[in-house]
Amino acid sequence: MKKKVAASQGWRCGNCSALLDETYEVDHRLALYRGGSNDESNLVALCPNCHRKKTVEERIATQP
Repeated sequence: MKKKVAASQGWRCGNCSALLDETYEVDHRLALYRGGSNDESNLVALCPNCHRKKTVEERIATQP
């Protein structure tokens, strides 16, 4: 599934459009805990920098 998601994006990061290398990661567009699913339409391939940034932003947003 990981390669399928990246290929559907033209091997570009779903956030910054950088060309993905072997370190790319797949994440949920809408987190599972917020009602997202594991469906391919809810997955996005990201470069490691964008994935880190997205994760930090989500953690900050969910803090009380």
